[in-house]
Amino acid sequence: MLCPKCNSQSEDTDRFCGVCGASLQSEPEGQPVNPTPRGSEVTFQRAIELGFKRSFEYRGRSTRPEFWWFTLFSFLVGILAGILREFGGILSFSGTLFQLAILIPGLSLGVRRLHDINKSGFWMLGYFGYFALFIPGLIWTILLMVWAARRSDQGNNKYGPPCLLY
Repeated sequence: MLCPKCNSQSEDTDRFCGVCGASLQSEPEGQPVNPTPRGSEVTFQRAIELGFKRSFEYRGRSTRPEFWWFTLFSFLVGILAGILREFGGILSFSGTLFQLAILIPGLSLGVRRLHDINKSGFWMLGYFGYFALFIPGLIWTILLMVWAARRSDQGNNKYGPPCLLY
């Protein structure tokens, strides 16, 4: 289904455009379609799906639950990969492969999360300071985590409309 506002392609089951947030449903007479904040309906599994599905989307916004569920997934699988590394052999590469697999989805999700609180996605570049200098990188990481914990901006901001149901 094409969005009537921005002409982006959406699935037939979507209620709102994932790019611009426009309603994809026709409004019944006298009853406007009310957008519902997506955060209350993002489950652990849905956050993982969205994280990988939107891997190369650096525009738009992502809610706190979407970000934190994906972060929890990354943390838990990272622990599992660390345990598998102890067995040696081919399993010792599992952690490295997993980190490479979530690098791009994690960065794009971080950028969209920053957009959700009306911050530039370029703030994510500071995360790479962690590898260059430990203390400034650690401080930067803490700053990004505090921002990721902030409530979403209500209404539109310069990065688009609030996250709506998919």
